[in-house]
Amino acid sequence: MKHKYYISVVIQGGFVGLYYSLDYTLNTIEGIQKVSEEIHNDGYENPVILFFKELK
Repeated sequence: MKHKYYISVVIQGGFVGLYYSLDYTLNTIEGIQKVSEEIHNDGYENPVILFFKELK
């Protein structure tokens, strides 16, 4: 099952809002670390997640 999230992230030079569809949830530290790595791999340097919201 896909979980859709809006994720607000601080990056070098500002803020960005991202939409991700994930195969896992962000209700664990491991899930948050995994999506943080995905955000970094998508080209955002040193991402810091401010908050996230699961979309229905």
